Amino acid sequence: MNPYFWPPEKMMTQLRVSNRMNREEQLKWYRNGIPAIQLDRAAIPGDGIEQLDEQERARLAQVFAAERSALDWIKFTPASGAASRMFKALFEGMQFLQDHPGQSLDAQNDARVFLDKLVEFPFYPELQSLLQEQGLDWPIAKDGAAELAVLELVLDKEGLNYGSLPKALITFHRNENQAVTALEEHFKEGIEYAGSNPSVRLHFTISPEHQQSIQEITQVISNRLGDTHQFQLEFSTQDKSTDLLAVNPDNTPVILASGNELYRPAGHGALLQNLNNLEAELVFIKNIDNVAADPEACQILTYKEALAGLLIEWKTQIHEQLKALKQEGTLETAAEYIRTEFGHEVKSVEEAIQFLNRPIRIGGMVVNTGAPGGGPFWVKNKDGVANLQIVEKSQIDLSNPAQKSILESSTHFNPVDLVCWIRDVDGNPFDLFAFRNDETGFIAEKSHAGEPIRAMELPGLWNGSMDGWLTRFVEVPESTFNPVKTVMNLLDPNHRSSH
Repeated sequence: MNPYFWPPEKMMTQLRVSNRMNREEQLKWYRNGIPAIQLDRAAIPGDGIEQLDEQERARLAQVFAAERSALDWIKFTPASGAASRMFKALFEGMQFLQDHPGQSLDAQNDARVFLDKLVEFPFYPELQSLLQEQGLDWPIAKDGAAELAVLELVLDKEGLNYGSLPKALITFHRNENQAVTALEEHFKEGIEYAGSNPSVRLHFTISPEHQQSIQEITQVISNRLGDTHQFQLEFSTQDKSTDLLAVNPDNTPVILASGNELYRPAGHGALLQNLNNLEAELVFIKNIDNVAADPEACQILTYKEALAGLLIEWKTQIHEQLKALKQEGTLETAAEYIRTEFGHEVKSVEEAIQFLNRPIRIGGMVVNTGAPGGGPFWVKNKDGVANLQIVEKSQIDLSNPAQKSILESSTHFNPVDLVCWIRDVDGNPFDLFAFRNDETGFIAEKSHAGEPIRAMELPGLWNGSMDGWLTRFVEVPESTFNPVKTVMNLLDPNHRSSH
């Protein structure tokens, strides 16, 4: 194992590329607003979303299996997200008990429901000894003091400290009575992607304050799982230079007690810098909390390999067209390919090369069952041409009846299940910032020190930051999408099958 953080000089090179929006430009966006996305239509099966039968899935998985030993691939996992939102109900329950001494939680209170099911959670064995030290055990008595003591043991640093840890370090599953964190599940997935290839490359974006803890646990995980595979680990942080200015409701900068202006993290779009720095050609992207206790039963590997196989086949076709354009200098064949594949017309060899020589992505999409988040749409660009994009609800003008109707006609949801190709036809890394749409993103209403503020986020990593990528969407089953948004999700069937 050779874990490392990128050297500062490399990071600074990318900062000069990525830090494109200065203070005055940010204030302009606040005053004028970020233009809404112009939806053309929802991407649906047969029109933007492909469906693979079992035979085709197996064939594409074999395409990846045949190529993987020669591929320079890496698994990229945004893992800096705090678990505090996951435990929101517990924080609220703890606050109620602190504010109302002598009272206990109502039976319908989410924190009380958590306590009633405490023994079912995968982290209960680690908590049990702490409970016994305080004379507590399950079932937790309906007593305010006892309830408060247990919630504090789960959330505070004197206990499990889950209120301050990132999701990566939370015990999500148990395997043969062994605690398995979300982080470790991504190691296991990486092993599956590698197959018989002994090398597994993993990249995690993390918060600086958790660097030491994550490096310590990755050493433990590597020792436990490293009998047959060697892990090449990389870590990077979301650099403070990507933070964006926050403003008051009147669009003036928020001033801190120190006299400095308030800057806030710019969302996952800031990780484009980290993605741009990867030394790889094929990249798997998946969120830290989207894992399952039994990936095989959930068909996770089957579909991920099929997506990778589809990417390899499509990349090969595109690069063959590019090589012919450069070698022969004739337009006819490439123009027909672009017309048939993309519905786009090109008029010169140069235009065809520019159109095809782009980063490529295949995105898995699940049927929308009401989960919040982005979805696949055909979006009109400045020229009025529609292309496939992932769009967040916040980017859509819901006051426009036509746009709202398109949103409501959407059938699928983006689970962040991406396989990407980030090198050009000559094997050189793309500058991914050249394919970002800087006129996307959104402004959210937040609060600071109890006062309302407005905060802007950069173009999302899989939204505006991939606006100029060549894109295809494929339907994947709901079983492949197992996010943990609240602690109660850990009791969902796909998180319980191994304990």
